[in-house]
Amino acid sequence: MHSVCLALTLAMCGTGLCNLLEKQADFGLRVFSEEARSSPGKNLVLSPYGITSVLGMAQIGAYGTTLETLTSRMGYSLQKRGMPRQQRMLHRDLSSEEGVELASGVMVDRKLLLEKSFRRGLAKAFQAMPHQLDFKQSDVARRVINSWVSDHTAGTIHQFLPDGVITERTRLVLLSAMHFHGMWKKPFDLKLTQERLFHGANGTTVPVPMMTITQQFNYGEFVTADGVDYDVIEVPYEGDSLSMLLVSPFEKDMPLSALTVELTSRKVHEWRQEMRKINKQLSLPRFSIDSELDLKSVLGKLGLGDIFSQSKADFSRITTEEPLCVSKFLQRVKIEVNEEGTKGSAATAAIIYSRMAIEELTLDHPFFFLIQHKTTGAVLFVGQINQPQEH
Repeated sequence: MHSVCLALTLAMCGTGLCNLLEKQADFGLRVFSEEARSSPGKNLVLSPYGITSVLGMAQIGAYGTTLETLTSRMGYSLQKRGMPRQQRMLHRDLSSEEGVELASGVMVDRKLLLEKSFRRGLAKAFQAMPHQLDFKQSDVARRVINSWVSDHTAGTIHQFLPDGVITERTRLVLLSAMHFHGMWKKPFDLKLTQERLFHGANGTTVPVPMMTITQQFNYGEFVTADGVDYDVIEVPYEGDSLSMLLVSPFEKDMPLSALTVELTSRKVHEWRQEMRKINKQLSLPRFSIDSELDLKSVLGKLGLGDIFSQSKADFSRITTEEPLCVSKFLQRVKIEVNEEGTKGSAATAAIIYSRMAIEELTLDHPFFFLIQHKTTGAVLFVGQINQPQEH
């Protein structure tokens, strides 16, 4: 069995939503490609829709160069006329699918006064109303948020935010939650599942339960710009509006990075255009993945570092009471694929802090020091501390 790159894709696109959907998919796939590049040889799953939903809420509260950065990097702005409605329609169309549950949430410190335009934008685009919390009671606030996530992921993600993420500096938490349960259009026969060897990216082999089915699939063979041959096969879910695309290089020792580097919504569209119905026997390993990601570094590499900057971030459309910046951008995704179908859950959060709080500086690692006469500049002493000692 070839190494497998997994992409859950939507086979629906209303005319008014195509551009927004394409831009969101493109950005989410860029995040995946960058994260995959940072995690070669490791299992990885993330939710592009969850990422763009939370960043979309941040867009609504952004201003100045922060808004310009978000807009240019993501390719669209939810502050533009008509865009909140398109976002709401996309959310509605996805939520109407059998087996798909979506929710957006905004947890705000009870003492923070939000701008009316931010409240209105959240309601228009995401049908989300702010819920007040006391972030000074950080453990209570964290339990409330984790309970909200658990409720909206069918109980599959129940300890999303770890201890210490919520502090007195927290002012808002922007949330997106998703649960998906899709049954294969034609389930795999459990009796045909056999233990076979899976060839890992590092050259190792490991026995796995391999599911097998023979039927007509949409299938195509493709070549990357660098000459890497690969194939794409589509496995539909019940209802045919959702499907799984399985993408794998012909050569077992070819790294997946050779394929993910050109992963875009346009490329996915090309696959769909060129795939043809063909009888195939598909062998697919039964698998489950649980990814916990802090996407701050990856988003920084994609040009969004300013939203995390204490000096540059501008979220004054959220509130004018105090300056804010994003502290963490977290995502937890669980997915399980078996003979019956696929279960997947995703929770995404942007933790937004006040920039006015006093930052702690702890010298709990080696440092050096100088004692200087300020008037003359004479240095009286200079030293370094690698291991503090008292006498």
